[in-house]
Amino acid sequence: MPLVSAYTSSSLFGYFSSPVDMMVNSEWIRFLLVFGVFYALIFFSINGMFSGGKSKGPAVIISVCVSLLITIALAQQGLFFGYFGGDFSSWLIFLAILLGLIFIVSASFKNLGAKFTGIVLLILWFIFAFYFNPVSWINSGSASDFANLLYYAWISIPGFLITLLIAIGMFFIKKKRDLKDLIEGK
Repeated sequence: MPLVSAYTSSSLFGYFSSPVDMMVNSEWIRFLLVFGVFYALIFFSINGMFSGGKSKGPAVIISVCVSLLITIALAQQGLFFGYFGGDFSSWLIFLAILLGLIFIVSASFKNLGAKFTGIVLLILWFIFAFYFNPVSWINSGSASDFANLLYYAWISIPGFLITLLIAIGMFFIKKKRDLKDLIEGK
């Protein structure tokens, strides 16, 4: 008598084995994530147009509708069904690292001043030069090539000298207004 065995999952996540598996392999989750990103971008950009930002109703409705149209168009092109691909994931990781660096530098300048920002730039350079390897984080496609180009340009000797000059220049900025005047050329 032949033996027939069927697999049934009693997992909390249905036929997905973990929450990460559900995020990677569920088209609905990817649809919702992309919709959320477009909604946030559109809402942020048009919120101030309606009554000085006091009434959010029209901005919410327009953002939902336009985000749904964009996300549905992307879904019809087949961009959500199946795996996004290594290059897409690498670009997302690259952008996350870049946004993290921008946030750190911006927050240090706004909250602690220009002198501390100069020190932060040097600390970031040393961390990236001696403790960070982009290949272990961004490892495929054109994102990897671009990240490696930027990384090795920054940690090179000329990159260090430019970072050092910027850090030293930050010590001569006395107020936030001085930096604004410097940027505007006054």
